[in-house]
Amino acid sequence: MGRPHTPLLGTDRIIREALAPIDAEGADAFSLPRLAARLGIRTPSLYHHVTGRAAVVEGVRRLVVEEMDTSAFADRPWDAALTAWARSYRDAFARHPHTIALLATTTISSPATLARYETVLGALARSGWSRC
Repeated sequence: MGRPHTPLLGTDRIIREALAPIDAEGADAFSLPRLAARLGIRTPSLYHHVTGRAAVVEGVRRLVVEEMDTSAFADRPWDAALTAWARSYRDAFARHPHTIALLATTTISSPATLARYETVLGALARSGWSRC
């Protein structure tokens, strides 16, 4: 019996399953072997979907950052937009406080995450803030 034609496991599910124990127990609850066990697979099977621990951590960051609302930068003055975004940023990390220690020790590499921060920087630059 070979692999199923339709994957039973996807990257998004892996990342969401990684976030759950981090939220519940803290960053120390995250490891690839524990994640694999949670998914009912062996650790090497994870590598069919993610390149390693750093990719999972970056995926967790993406999930948290996706909860941060940058939409106010499209049509509100920079100070009102920045206030709304800051509250959204605070709220996202309030929902996932245990991710802070994990994410603070890794470099952002996801283009989607970087694009979110670029939205904020771009709006501030258009309002006259220096990028330096």
